[in-house]
Amino acid sequence: MMNRPTPLMVTDPVCGMEFDADRAAATLYFNGQQYYFCHPACLRLFQTDPLQYLADVQGDGETGATVEAT
Repeated sequence: MMNRPTPLMVTDPVCGMEFDADRAAATLYFNGQQYYFCHPACLRLFQTDPLQYLADVQGDGETGATVEAT
């Protein structure tokens, strides 16, 4: 019997949905951290104003954001 690895559970910063990171519709690197999104619409909302969705953002204001579809 094979043991399955424990899924990495993440929370979409826009809608608050918790899901397995392997099932993310999209990911985004913002200020050196990776964020996971349950739906492309949540990613688009986040991109319009990331600071609205993040309570504790630190950094110099430059995002260096890149999007990777998963």
